[in-house]
Formats: sequence, structure tokens, C-alpha cells
Amino acid sequence: MEWSWLQLLLYGFISGFGEFLPVSAESHRVMLQLFYGGGNDAGLLRFCVHISALLAVLLANRHLIGRIRREQKIAALPPRKRRRRPDAAILMLWRMIKISAIPLLLSFLLYGKGMEYQSVLWLHSLLLVINGAVLYLPQFMLRGNKDARAMSPWDAVLIGASSALSMLPGISRTGMAASVGMMRGCDRRYAVDYAVLLSVPALIVMSVLDLFAIGGGATLGFGICVMVMAAAFAGGYLSVLALRFLSAKTGLAGFAYYSWGIALFMLILFLTI
Repeated sequence: MEWSWLQLLLYGFISGFGEFLPVSAESHRVMLQLFYGGGNDAGLLRFCVHISALLAVLLANRHLIGRIRREQKIAALPPRKRRRRPDAAILMLWRMIKISAIPLLLSFLLYGKGMEYQSVLWLHSLLLVINGAVLYLPQFMLRGNKDARAMSPWDAVLIGASSALSMLPGISRTGMAASVGMMRGCDRRYAVDYAVLLSVPALIVMSVLDLFAIGGGATLGFGICVMVMAAAFAGGYLSVLALRFLSAKTGLAGFAYYSWGIALFMLILFLTI
């Protein structure tokens, strides 16, 4: 059954919106596919969402990414040619991101294996419960104020390894990274920004893997792909802004409740379908 243009727009927007919120975007995509029925190219749609989410996070972090590039250029100059010292905090942030990216990117060796379990509803339900529990844990700990200058390489490895669990259905990459960052003593806003920035290398790799996985029988037209990408871009950009605003106000506890609610809904779907 072919999807209508309204269904495709909703799929793109919800997928993009869930990409950076600490709830599983893949669980939402699975639910939409169940409600809509089969017939569309899931691999091509996933590629459209991931490449649009990548563009959205780059736009949302353009100022920070620009600062990283400027400080790298200053640090590369001989000391006598520098007008000022490079910003140590920005350079350390880039170093920690690179360390965190190692276990995250290594997990993509299992990307194809993880996709085989994306349609297992009971597994989504179980892991969404775990996802919610991890989101809720920082509420029981004292708020820290660490940034990259106070983080250790071990902190960065733990954050990257936790985000690597997003290869499992129901686990949020951003949610895991932000929660573990908070539990390691990072400032709440800093942990969220760190997790969002860590999405950049992940989305690049996912987009490439999705592109290679697209079958030769893809039937979606260029105009439809552009429409889905535009909706996913809008959803992704808004989700970054929403995550920063809500996490600064209430932390991630609200998303934990939402994750548990989706887990219950997925369990009901599993028992009734």
C-alpha cells in the first residue's frame, strides 16, 4: 500500500523530531510503518531522514562548529604568529568528542545486525523501559558543573560507549550520551550539547550505510524524497531546540516517562498484532 503525501510528511517530521530527543526515533518509525502498512521504501526513507537530520544538527550547531574550526586554525599557527591563545575549552571539547566517537563509530560494525531486530516489538518495549530508567537516573545525583576541561578521557569513552547502545532498538543515542554525561558530573546543558554534537559523526556514518543499503527497486520519486527530507530537516532542527530548552528546565525525567509510555504502547501492539 502506497503512503499518501500527508503520511510521508508526518513520517519525515516525526522521524526527524525524534532523532535528537532522548526517545528512540526508530521505535517511532516502526510504529508509523505498522499504522501505515507496507509498500514504501524503508531504506530510502531512512536515508532521507538521516541526511536531513545531519544538515539540521550542523545548522543548529553552526556557531560552535565554527568556533572549533577557528580555534584549530589558531592552535596550528606557530606561537609567535598568534594574535591570541587558542581557547583551551573549545579544543578540549573537540578532543573529547573525537574520543567519544571511537566506540560509537565502532558500533556501526553491527549496524546491519541491529537493523534485523528493528521490527521486534517486544524488544523495543523492553529496551524503551531501560532507556527511560537511564534517563531518570541523573535525577538522583547531584548536579555537576564539569565541561571538557574537567572531563577525563575515561568520561569521553563512557559517553561514547553508552551512545553506541543506540544500535539496539528502543535505545536513544542522544539520551544515553546526555544521561551518562550528567552522571559523570557534566553540567546538564553541557551534557546535552555534547550529546547533540556527538550525533554528527553518527549521522554521517548512518547516511553512508543507508545509501549502500538502498535496494535497486526503490520506487520513491525525487519530489517525494525532497518532501520527506524537508519535513525531517524541520523536525530535526526543532528537536535540537526543544531538547536544549526542556533539559535546561526539567532535565530528562519527562522524557523518561514518555519512554515508558511508548514502551507500554509497543507491548500492547506486540500482544494485539
